[in-house]
Amino acid sequence: MATTHPIRPLRVRVRGNQNLSLMVENKAEGASQTFAAGAPVKTVAGLIVEAADPVVTLYGIAVRPGQNLALPTVEAEVVPITAGVSFWANFTADPTGTTAFAAADMDAMGSVRETVAGGIWYVKDDAGVADVCVMMGNKSDYTPPNVAPAAIAVGDLNVRAEFVFLPSVAELQN
Repeated sequence: MATTHPIRPLRVRVRGNQNLSLMVENKAEGASQTFAAGAPVKTVAGLIVEAADPVVTLYGIAVRPGQNLALPTVEAEVVPITAGVSFWANFTADPTGTTAFAAADMDAMGSVRETVAGGIWYVKDDAGVADVCVMMGNKSDYTPPNVAPAAIAVGDLNVRAEFVFLPSVAELQN
């Protein structure tokens, strides 16, 4: 029986380090930023702002929402994209509907897109849009209630999978 995975925000994972706080950087946040926790972010003039849809380059993933202040007087909490950092996201063609996972989707590459309503980012195998990440295996961070954890299966809907960004996407870290 196919499992339908809920559409949820990106979630960062640091391999070999269960203490995510060791990876978090505080960087000056741009003015009027309203990004959600889990949003891909980049730097513009040294300030953290939400990445454009689709993501082309990025600095990292926001740990908490943007503060929406008029002046860049606060710091954003960001996990920078470095070796060992992966993220969980839905792999779907349409986050408002349901997309069945196919055998050809295993270890797929895709673009990182934002839902029309905004705030939720997902991965899409998007023809004509540059691939920025690759799926890592067949495990999910979603387990339905009262069900033993299982691998992603062909036919599952809007699967949650683990991805890593391609090195060409990460902004140079100083």
